[in-house]
Amino acid sequence: MSDSVVEYSFHHVSGALGNTGVYADRYEVSRPVTAHRHDFWEIAFAMAGRGQHEDERGRLPILSGDVWIIAPGQWHAFPFAGDRLSIFNLLITRDFLATLTPTLR
Repeated sequence: MSDSVVEYSFHHVSGALGNTGVYADRYEVSRPVTAHRHDFWEIAFAMAGRGQHEDERGRLPILSGDVWIIAPGQWHAFPFAGDRLSIFNLLITRDFLATLTPTLR
């Protein structure tokens, strides 16, 4: 991983859609994505295509149907994206999860 990890906030990613604490979008990865981290949980589903995902545990291939979870502050990257890699991302803030905690017990 590079020493220059990009950091994203939930506000930056969700843009003008408001800050409800949950954001979902389908993302087409057409080129490599450098190492980055964010202040929210990311649950990603590979919808189609193939590529590679990298984090502190190493680099693994991405195939359609794969799912991974990235915790706040954890860096990750997509060093290779090929064959129309399409990812459905569900982003959830810590604050939103905190509001659910009483109902999850």
